[in-house]
Parts: sequence; C-alpha cells; structure tokens
Amino acid sequence: MNILRVWGGGTYESDICYEWADEKGILIWQDMMFACALYPVDEDFLNNVKKEINHQIRRLRHHPSVLVWTGNNENHVAIKSNWWQSANYSTETMIDDYLKLYKETIGSIVKELDPSRPYLLSSPSNGAVTEQYGGMDDNPNSEFYGDVHFYSETKNLWKDFSYMIPRCATEYGVQSLPLK
Repeated sequence: MNILRVWGGGTYESDICYEWADEKGILIWQDMMFACALYPVDEDFLNNVKKEINHQIRRLRHHPSVLVWTGNNENHVAIKSNWWQSANYSTETMIDDYLKLYKETIGSIVKELDPSRPYLLSSPSNGAVTEQYGGMDDNPNSEFYGDVHFYSETKNLWKDFSYMIPRCATEYGVQSLPLK
C-alpha cells in the first residue's frame, strides 16, 4: 500500500500535494494539526477549531487520496502515559477535555461533512476498539489493533524479535549508528 501520513505536528499541505497524490494513486492519512499537547476547550478556542476543521474538510474531502481523518497525534497515548502529571489538572479532567475537543467537536464536524471516511480520534489508536471504550482506552498503542508508533532506543535492534509486528505502523524511528 502506498500511503503518506500528514502528521498532526506539522501543517496542512497545499492543494498541489493532494492533487499529486490523487494523480499518482498515493493515499493520505490526514491528521488534524494537534500534537503532543493539551489544548483548551473554552468557547473561543473551540469556535476557532470549528472554523479550521470546517475549512480543511471542505477543502480536502473531494480528494480520493484522503483515506482517513485523525484528530491528533499522540494526545491519547500521552494522557494514558502520564506525560503531563499535574496537581491542578487531573487525568479525569484531561480525558473530559480530550473527548470534548476530539470526539464532540472535531469528530462531529468530520462525520457531518465527510461521512464516507473513517475518523480516528488520535494516532496511535486502536480504531474500533477505542470507540467501544467511548474514545479513551488504556493502551492506544497496542500492536494488536489499529495503528502504532514504534520507537525503541533501548532494545537490541539487530535482532528481528525486537520489532513489533503491528497491523499498521504510522510512525517509527530508531537510533542511528554514530558517523565515526
């Protein structure tokens, strides 16, 4: 399968990128531009998000190259892995805010404007399994479901058994050997 992921920590690509992908038969995994952070869910911010998502879905939905929409990069796994421990911002509140932004706000817009494509709240995600848990399961990076992100700086990567065998790896990386 030929697929490129437009990563949520980057930028929405220009129209020419999607036109090229359509022409060449390259599929696009399209993240929304939210990554590795907690975002506010106040009215002003959500109104701004609604405008952005409306614009991008309307702009890109006619491209056959777009395979899937994704709400964010790694915010689900970050909450479940305690990246942002805080005495004044509980995990429960983080989850509530996460679901308000990615499920209720972005998800409802995507499903309304482009019901023909799947929408995942996050990458990595367990896909349908995550949905069964209301949008927040315990291990969104499971190699048995959905997509995974694989980074393993501490394992002996000369051995094949060191690598996951996931259904879909949407992000991966390893340490390189020194130049000298």
